[in-house]
Amino acid sequence: MLEVRNLTSAYGGIVAVRGASLRVAVGQCVALIGSNGAGKTTLLHTVCGLMRPASGDITFRDSDITGQPAYRVARKGILLVPEGRQILGPLSVRENLELGRLALGVRPSGPYANLEAVL
Repeated sequence: MLEVRNLTSAYGGIVAVRGASLRVAVGQCVALIGSNGAGKTTLLHTVCGLMRPASGDITFRDSDITGQPAYRVARKGILLVPEGRQILGPLSVRENLELGRLALGVRPSGPYANLEAVL
């Protein structure tokens, strides 16, 4: 489970997210909806470790991940896939999934060797 409690994130002195809380249970799908500039991306960047929170707590699978660097958060299984940026556009969907598996530090013989499990 992922839990975000009273999270505040800022760019310098400008607060982009103030006091956000959410809970995502195992198997649950949650959507963040809001207008441009509402803080959706900032919230996700903070959860994924791309930004450090100004305050608040983030727990994933009963482990505190607040302020951990993105590579550690990714290895725990939380990744951000930006839409429409074509960052890895020339790659197939399968190749993108294989890169995600490698980002988790999982070898092709590991638990996610079968990409069907990843899907």
